[in-house]
Amino acid sequence: MTGALSHLIVAPVLLPLATAALMLLLGEGRRRIKAAVNLVSTLAGLGLAVGLLWQMQAPRLSASTCRATGRCLSASCLCWTGFRP
Repeated sequence: MTGALSHLIVAPVLLPLATAALMLLLGEGRRRIKAAVNLVSTLAGLGLAVGLLWQMQAPRLSASTCRATGRCLSASCLCWTGFRP
């Protein structure tokens, strides 16, 4: 994962936290608005989970690519461990 994608790892934690804060701010009434916020948050969380899962299934860098670029962009890149085939 690179750039902004690497920050999406915390989104499954922050999304419910932000949703709960928003629902607390809405107060006791407004049940329909709260239900809509809950539904949108649930669908966003599902989309986020699918997106993260899809991102993890993407091809990773090989060790030779890592050596050539000098950068490791994923945990499967072995050059950070000193592995040299």
